[in-house]
Amino acid sequence: MMKTKIYELVGMDACRMQTTYCGIKVNMEFKNGNHLNGKKAVLITSNPFVQDAIENDPRFGETFRLSKVYDNGSGSSEGQKEKEDEKRPATLRGKGRKKKTQAELDKEKASSGSKEDKYTEVAEVGTVNDAIDYFTSLGEVVEDESQIRELMDKHLVRFPNMQ
Repeated sequence: MMKTKIYELVGMDACRMQTTYCGIKVNMEFKNGNHLNGKKAVLITSNPFVQDAIENDPRFGETFRLSKVYDNGSGSSEGQKEKEDEKRPATLRGKGRKKKTQAELDKEKASSGSKEDKYTEVAEVGTVNDAIDYFTSLGEVVEDESQIRELMDKHLVRFPNMQ
């Protein structure tokens, strides 16, 4: 059962660190933080070796800590999904927003006349971190900012309020 873990950096907007685990150097890059707006820099990984390296680093719990865990397995129960939903920011909890399945998106894509008509605007997403949370809630693994545009096209969404 693979899990995606999000680690947050304490007190900095971005940072690159390195740790050695089992004799292997592991690079850690925390980014997308904004101290003035209260956004912490994050590192997202689904690699179990990297997760072990981070959690066994002596700075774990002080300089950086585990923020969220998402189960990528298909066997997660409805109760688990509700718990994960409670951990998400209130703006992304799905108030009035129905998650569409890939089949529904494909059907809309086929029936839509122009490319512009098929995109859904998600006003709740205002920052890169919100976009990462949004796509993670859809079961996607977002490793860096460059994937956001691809995922927006894949899921046919736009974020009009994203800064």
